[in-house]
Amino acid sequence: FLLVGNPLSNLDPLVTLAVLRDFEVPFVSKPENFKIPVVGTVMRNAAFLPVDRENPRNAVTTIKRSAELIKDVGLCVGIYPEGTRSKKGNEMNEFHGGSFRAATKSKATVLPVAFIDCFKVLDQKGSKPVGVQLHYLKPIPYEEYEGMKPAELATLVKERIQACIDENTLR
Repeated sequence: FLLVGNPLSNLDPLVTLAVLRDFEVPFVSKPENFKIPVVGTVMRNAAFLPVDRENPRNAVTTIKRSAELIKDVGLCVGIYPEGTRSKKGNEMNEFHGGSFRAATKSKATVLPVAFIDCFKVLDQKGSKPVGVQLHYLKPIPYEEYEGMKPAELATLVKERIQACIDENTLR
């Protein structure tokens, strides 16, 4: 399946890996994240897939590799279709449709994941404990999105994640 989440911090993939510790989940990630101490080491060891968003050829290659890992190897691949964290709390940026080409090419089930309040881990001052939420939503099988364009699938997934955020955050 393709695991799709809304990034709120650079630690979100590590949180996901900790929760899914019995699964190998390489994430598609921007190359800058590989340079972060400790985080970069974990990413390299977990076989994360770097995607250079400034290089369209590289991006296409990474998406093709993601589809192969899903379809041919049977791995789950994680991706954050906003391309970067929003820096506006739980508010999401637009989802890039191209991020969903791995799902459409491999006919994978899409697993939306809603991250709530994870931004507080890095954005708060000091080192006090912070409550965060990670919600695995109802999977979207290929049959449900068959015939959709990647941008339409992006909209569907974003709407489902937004509904979860709305339902689980205080106003």
